[in-house]
Amino acid sequence: MFVSTLAILALATGMDLGSNHPKLQSDYSQAMTRASDESKPIAVFIGHGTDTFKRMITDGTISADASKVLTKSYVCLYLDTDTASGKDLAGRFDMKEGVVISSPGGSVQAYRYAGAVPAATLTKELTHYASAGQPATTVAAGAEAPRYVIVSGGCANGSCQYVVPAGGSYPFGSSCPNGRCPNQR
Repeated sequence: MFVSTLAILALATGMDLGSNHPKLQSDYSQAMTRASDESKPIAVFIGHGTDTFKRMITDGTISADASKVLTKSYVCLYLDTDTASGKDLAGRFDMKEGVVISSPGGSVQAYRYAGAVPAATLTKELTHYASAGQPATTVAAGAEAPRYVIVSGGCANGSCQYVVPAGGSYPFGSSCPNGRCPNQR
């Protein structure tokens, strides 16, 4: 019980979860502000519960190299789908579990991996996107990689949706450029 409470406290406050884990934020708005201010990409981990990396990484642990890159080059965000807000934001990413890496500043998705990601793949992609710059397309991978993605909300009345084919450039999270939504449904 104490360990679970400590892990929940760590997620809520952005505390370090141990020597081999980066600090994870749980506030999307704060993460976006920080990414914009620091021109860093955001690494969004979408899952449920307190054993974030054990469930999300097929090997059960994050590598020291991945942790180092995350700590130095990313704003790290955890969306816990066991909470109402985490479930809502994960739905806006059209993903129940996985990893989404943004462009620097958090404007578009550069990479998304649906499902549990192999540790070697996570390390490789984090290293690549840490300095890749603005992507022209979004790379989608994983067992549940979609042929298209629908991302909802964020515009004027919050009812707009993007429909983006695989290989397109996905918006990041729930914001629409200039308040106008392309491909409304």
